[in-house]
Amino acid sequence: MIPAWRQWTDDVGLGPRRVNRLASSLTSLIEFTRFKTRLELINPITKYDRPRIDPHDETSMTPILEVPEFQRVVDACTTARQALVPVLIYTLAGRVSECCNATINDIKSVGGECKLDLRRKGGKGRDFTLPPRLCELADVAFDGRTSGPLFLDDDGRPMDRFAVDRLLNRLGRLAGVFPGRELTPHVLRGSKLTHMYDAGTKPDDIRRYADHSSIATTMRYIRRRDDARLKREHAAAAVAVYDHLVDRWAPSV
Repeated sequence: MIPAWRQWTDDVGLGPRRVNRLASSLTSLIEFTRFKTRLELINPITKYDRPRIDPHDETSMTPILEVPEFQRVVDACTTARQALVPVLIYTLAGRVSECCNATINDIKSVGGECKLDLRRKGGKGRDFTLPPRLCELADVAFDGRTSGPLFLDDDGRPMDRFAVDRLLNRLGRLAGVFPGRELTPHVLRGSKLTHMYDAGTKPDDIRRYADHSSIATTMRYIRRRDDARLKREHAAAAVAVYDHLVDRWAPSV
């Protein structure tokens, strides 16, 4: 079954990173089942079933929104309920499941500050101090509600991760970002972490804010930014070698 599945992933064009995530999910399921049942189960996924991933291949990486692009996405929102979704995920660098599971009751006023108790990956609780302007946007989006999930669609239905995906994709198309690609919640998370690095935040502070267990995960975002800067600077430096040649063939004015 595994070779047939791998052939299917190639036929439909799933990216290598996504295939690896799916394979890891199956491996985790097998390991958890083995732990719970004490059965001697064999993991059917081997290293040969996983596609090779080039860590420097940016085409398969989650794309990043630059600040003006993110602003266009927010500007494409037509209601406060819509705007709260990308703004909250971006601000907290949150995972979509964490934000979808959060409720109005998780927001508390402590010492004059608005705090959100966000249950992060693994059930870890983290208190986030929300900026006043974000709290004002949330109040408008809640429209008098005092309980229930933070995210509701414009029809008043709770939003799960799939509803968030659909909303962000629609906003991305309206904003004209990532033509031909999806605007996912993880794009917002990665964009926020990248913007923190651009602003001079220390890598370990970014790791702690993102709740990454390993600094290696955080460094993937930083390294991509540094790689882009390195390529840009070295390409620009090469011009000094041939700059005088351009005028030889450039049409005179």
